[in-house]
Amino acid sequence: MPGLYDPTEAPEPDLWYPASPAAKLLVACLEACKDILRLGVALDQRRPSADRRGMTQLSTPVLSIVENAVALHKLLGQEDRSSWPSEDQVVFQHVGKKLRKLAHGSLRKLRSTRSAHHDANCLGPDSAPRATPEVVLEPLGHALILLTLALNHERVFTWTRIPDKTKPDEIELFIEAAARFRTVKDDEGYRRPREILRLTITKDPRLEAFESIDATITLYNHLVQDAGYPRQQIVTRPRAPVPSDEPSQT
Repeated sequence: MPGLYDPTEAPEPDLWYPASPAAKLLVACLEACKDILRLGVALDQRRPSADRRGMTQLSTPVLSIVENAVALHKLLGQEDRSSWPSEDQVVFQHVGKKLRKLAHGSLRKLRSTRSAHHDANCLGPDSAPRATPEVVLEPLGHALILLTLALNHERVFTWTRIPDKTKPDEIELFIEAAARFRTVKDDEGYRRPREILRLTITKDPRLEAFESIDATITLYNHLVQDAGYPRQQIVTRPRAPVPSDEPSQT
């Protein structure tokens, strides 16, 4: 089945590409998740949370996911969450505020001096933060909680596919379902949907996004358990059933 676009891979016409600001930020977070998972494999498996070089390297994609999660939280600020459980509404706001503070703390200095860059003026033992669980894992955990909750928003994450060159007036979008539209140019030259040509039942791209986030949560839980903070593990509720992989058309 077609999946989500990966910026590091060659583009494919059947992939879903982000078509809204929220979807773009989500894909950026997923890219950070993939880097975190790749680096997590290289951690010293005897005591991964104590692997200081490995944890230092993690600070770069961790700060990336934090920054993009903060931007996503700000973007979704005015969206309706009245149907959410009250606890989730409170957590979404609290975690967003906490994450904004963490984005400008020790994690950023660690990333800038020891990971993304190697600052020759910050080589001393006390010239940069150490890659402790508090510095690296706490921001990661908050970002993962925020992203998991953010996926409960439905219509803000929209997706599109590469247009068929032989049918330049048709586009395919996924908002709450996959639909192919015939478009017409408006007075400003933008293409606007004119009629629905086809509806397709297919897997919601948000479910694939959650798979990457959930895999990162699994790694995070392993690291905080290893570091001696089992109560900071993230427990997610079961997701809704995934639609059949066999698409049907109407």
